[in-house]
Amino acid sequence: MIKLFQRAQKNVALPPGTVVYHGVPKMDRPRISVIAYGQEKIEERYDISLDEALDSLGSNEITWLNIDGLHDTDMLMKLGEPVSDNPTPELLQEIHQLKRDVIYRRKRIVPVREVIDRLIRSD
Repeated sequence: MIKLFQRAQKNVALPPGTVVYHGVPKMDRPRISVIAYGQEKIEERYDISLDEALDSLGSNEITWLNIDGLHDTDMLMKLGEPVSDNPTPELLQEIHQLKRDVIYRRKRIVPVREVIDRLIRSD
């Protein structure tokens, strides 16, 4: 028998912003690494805790957080707390600008990718 409808997920009607992971975790725990750089130095730390990573965010350097394994929803909620608990107008404006930049780039990249795919298939 052909299934025409999929079963509804258990987590329907959750409040906005609820972090939900669908799928099988591919690693036992998330691995976090931090790369912080300024004009005079670069600092790299690998396989650190979330608290250590959050402590490094307050400096004047540019800090990149890399998280491998996004299946730990509690960790993701803790990561988003500083933004969701006390959003400043400047932070919200910056997030909105980043979203607009992503949408703009997608609109430019997708047609080019389709042309490249057609050229590859025509060979």
